[in-house]
Amino acid sequence: MTDEEKPSAAGQTSTKTPVAEDAGDAAAGLRGTARWIASAFAAIPSLTILATLLKAPEGETFNHERLFWALFFAALGVLIGITAFARVLRPGSATKSDLDGFDMSRVSNSPFRTIDDLRNATLGFRDAVADKGISVADLEADSERAKAASKEATAALELVEKQLKESPTDAGLQALAATKRQEWSAASTKAAVASGAAASAARSLKETEEQLEAREGLLTDVYGLKTSDLVADRYGTAVIAAWFAVASVGLGLFLLMTSTVDKTPFEATLVKLSLEKAGKDLLGCPQTTTVYGIQVAKTKDGPRVITLPQADCASKAVIFKTAKEANLGKLEVVKSVGG
Repeated sequence: MTDEEKPSAAGQTSTKTPVAEDAGDAAAGLRGTARWIASAFAAIPSLTILATLLKAPEGETFNHERLFWALFFAALGVLIGITAFARVLRPGSATKSDLDGFDMSRVSNSPFRTIDDLRNATLGFRDAVADKGISVADLEADSERAKAASKEATAALELVEKQLKESPTDAGLQALAATKRQEWSAASTKAAVASGAAASAARSLKETEEQLEAREGLLTDVYGLKTSDLVADRYGTAVIAAWFAVASVGLGLFLLMTSTVDKTPFEATLVKLSLEKAGKDLLGCPQTTTVYGIQVAKTKDGPRVITLPQADCASKAVIFKTAKEANLGKLEVVKSVGG
């Protein structure tokens, strides 16, 4: 038996080491957590619908543009969350190239320093099992032929012995019996030797198969650990994606909650405009400091005002921006009498 065929520590290694079992449990746990989180994200659309029902006060309506972006970001967040964690649930499978550089110290009872050592040993024992299997088949066939020849020699000897018993003084039968005894002895010895060789080869094959099984068990453990690593990496990526998903859903909910606008028709209001230089230039009234007008609407840029005509300033319809950077002047609502 060569050094490669001798039993080693790997031959005693279990194909179900605690490390691999723990890795499988860890992967199953991560998948269970991912399934729970994905279910939580799937429930978010119902929350947005509930928020819509709660945020519909009388006298208000939705800003359609803002509502669109609210639903878009909420749906995007849900899609990111479900897709990311669904990827964790997808069956993981490590390939041969994924094992390159694997740290063999993670596998208990492993006598191999590198994954290449384990691969080469496994391939060597596979070849050895194939070669020994052929050898065992040949030796067993030789043994069966030797046993058949031994049976024929035994039958021939018994026949001569029977004839010799009937004619014990026959010199020819005595010589033939002596020859048949020698043939029977040689055939029996050959059958025993062939049977022993076949049995020895079968034992060697069995030991080699056990060595191969141990090494393939280690490879199974390595693949299990690597697959667990892949699931853990997916889970880590999914957690990062979950933060973006939560932010997107949160933004969508914020936009949804703030997307209502007052649908009550705007009532025209008498206002007083105290003009700065930019305001005078806008109205074309360089000498006027105060103008009265009627505010007829609110726009995103500022109140829409129709100024009342006066001696030094003609009537105009303008958007009176009250922001400081516009520097048009100050707008004040004139209180109604008795108001």
